[in-house]
Amino acid sequence: MKVFEKEKHDFAIELGVAIYELVDSSLFLCFPEQGIRVYVASGIDAHRRYTEIKYKEENRAFYITHLAAEVCGTDPMEMKQKIRTENVVFARYLAMWYMVTEMDMSYRLAGAYFTRDHATAIHGKKIIDNKDQFLSPQQRKWKSVFFSVAESKNLLQRNTLKKDTF
Repeated sequence: MKVFEKEKHDFAIELGVAIYELVDSSLFLCFPEQGIRVYVASGIDAHRRYTEIKYKEENRAFYITHLAAEVCGTDPMEMKQKIRTENVVFARYLAMWYMVTEMDMSYRLAGAYFTRDHATAIHGKKIIDNKDQFLSPQQRKWKSVFFSVAESKNLLQRNTLKKDTF
């Protein structure tokens, strides 16, 4: 038994409420009364896979944030501050839309990436998804350029780009 498994095992025995459960050759530490299930075996491989996926997603979010900022003529750091100028807000909405639709990020996480709440992410997604009739000419241009660049770099993988967006 690995050291960290032994420590968890000793902790479980000390509490007297935990059992070990083997599922798909992975070991879980279970606390049935609390409904808690902690992954403890194959730790290095699982952690490595989790870290690779997390790093790749953070890298994508970072890239999209910079792309949206560049298209809208702002600084990516301004998108995380409490600045409400038109270009900063619209760049933030473009990035949030991408995070929610293309990266399957929750509204809460997309909002938290820009130090906002989930309602801002929902509103931003609605603004981008709606037809262009409520957007200013400058916003239409930013949206068009963002989608053109994203499509040319194969960032739109789910064909979420609709023909009526331009």
